[in-house]
Amino acid sequence: MKRVMSIVCLLALGSMFLLSSCFYPEKFQIKINIDKNGDYSFSYDGTLFYLTEEDDKEKIVLNDKDEQTIKKLEVIMRKDSSFQEIKYLGNSRFKVIYKKEGRTKEGMAFFQENSIINIEPVALDVVIIKAGPMGKELADVFKKHNIKLEGTISVTTNATVIQHNATTTPPFFGFSGAYGWQIKPDDLPHPVMILKVSQ
Repeated sequence: MKRVMSIVCLLALGSMFLLSSCFYPEKFQIKINIDKNGDYSFSYDGTLFYLTEEDDKEKIVLNDKDEQTIKKLEVIMRKDSSFQEIKYLGNSRFKVIYKKEGRTKEGMAFFQENSIINIEPVALDVVIIKAGPMGKELADVFKKHNIKLEGTISVTTNATVIQHNATTTPPFFGFSGAYGWQIKPDDLPHPVMILKVSQ
């Protein structure tokens, strides 16, 4: 199985390999906190499934050499200090814990090209949190490779929430608790939240 192109892609990006299109979420919990002063914290605890463009077109059959090649991606992943835990589970799956903090005005993309989830400044004091839609093509890829997309996204904030499509909301008028989404392959529309912060 030809995986050289994807591995080179990761090597070239170094610690910014999150921009590659090689990993997909499977079973996960995403937690985000947005402070009204513009600070954010982000965590991903779950499984990532590794696919190349070639894998998208055919069902994966891994041999021992393939498994060892994929496992070596751990070394590249560890170059990003935001990964707190990385463990290769076999069959193209990694168990990871990823945590990052920063300023919303700088933005954050967790696997940007796959649109797992992004924090984007869209104006001086407006931030949008959004996850990419599944789409039929990607849904077919997941089905072909038996990728079980099951996850939750939880957002806590003391900022002003302008708009959201969360399936659960905090009690007490949003002053306590979290906005939540249950993520499944056929979920539409994709999660989105718009907030007003102070930069």
